Amino acid sequence: VVELHQALDKREQSLVTASRKIAAGKVVKLQIQLDALTAIAGKLEQDAVKLTEQSASGGYTEVVAAVKMAQADAQRFELERLELAPTVTSQLHTSLPTAAVQTVLEEFAAVADKGVPSKIAVPTLGAVQYDSIEVAWETPDSNGDPITGYKVQLAAGTGEFSEAADVAADKTSFTIGSLKPDSSYRIRIAARNEIGLGQYSCAVAAQTLILMGKVFTYESDFDPNGLFYWLGTDRGRQEYRNPAEIGIVKVNCSQLQSGKLSDAAGRVPASCFSHNNPNSWWAFELPDGVTISPTKYTLMHVKNSPSCAMRNWMIQGSIDGATWFTLCEHVNDTSLALVDGSTASWDLHASDRSFRYFRLSLTGLNAAGRSHFTL
Repeated sequence: VVELHQALDKREQSLVTASRKIAAGKVVKLQIQLDALTAIAGKLEQDAVKLTEQSASGGYTEVVAAVKMAQADAQRFELERLELAPTVTSQLHTSLPTAAVQTVLEEFAAVADKGVPSKIAVPTLGAVQYDSIEVAWETPDSNGDPITGYKVQLAAGTGEFSEAADVAADKTSFTIGSLKPDSSYRIRIAARNEIGLGQYSCAVAAQTLILMGKVFTYESDFDPNGLFYWLGTDRGRQEYRNPAEIGIVKVNCSQLQSGKLSDAAGRVPASCFSHNNPNSWWAFELPDGVTISPTKYTLMHVKNSPSCAMRNWMIQGSIDGATWFTLCEHVNDTSLALVDGSTASWDLHASDRSFRYFRLSLTGLNAAGRSHFTL
């Protein structure tokens, strides 16, 4: 708005300058008239003074009449001068050409319909790591003037906001890096255009993950060196218990037919499997703030159903439970023997990614030619 007013002021000044040239002749004539009237009024006032002085020496009646006439003329000329002065000023400042006035009005009307971008809706969180937070947003209404970029601001805890990034107009997401582990942050975003910066969005809160720095070293299937065992001991502080039974790890299934959900996270064979559905899956959620970059994983076959060992499935990881990365896909994999409680392990390559959520999805039939997902 300030820039708009400055532009209009500059435009008006140039038009006034032009109008002065156009109206120069008329203004000069008016000024000459004003000067003449001022001089006449001054002379009459002087005459009146002289006549008043002469009245003391005689001819009183004639002198008084002359004085009154001179004073009346002086007042009349003064009134004319006062009326003429605003006319001269008006000619100097408002005698703009009709076309120029129309141009200013048209330019103002065009700009008046524009404004800064609208307020952005509350941003959404993407991948949250121990040292970074990904945030995304929807493009707001530009209000007649194209968006030229976005301002991303960050606040630690309840602290003050400061600028974290200046993002290009064609981007609607950004990853803020160099953050502290296990720390709370607030993020807000505003769009800008040539008119100015729009209002900042409401802040979205995020908590970076805990950087534990623990390395799990595989030695054998279901050794005590794995993540689920470590969580089941409350990170090495108590005797082992199934982490899903004590609520540390959350387990879900597309549709459970037999057993308990928590059996899928245990260390002993159980009769646990999904319904006979080609879209069957199992999902595991780690505690808040815990992620892992997996290098290996182990499965155990169920008991009482030796012929239903898994053959076709894939394992995926996610940081937010929405975007998934395939870590390994098994096709006609016969690693799990047709024996109750058989186990097998596979290498994973997470490409330095860390995950909080894991999903096992059926991609084909099991060894019995069915779609039960057995664990």
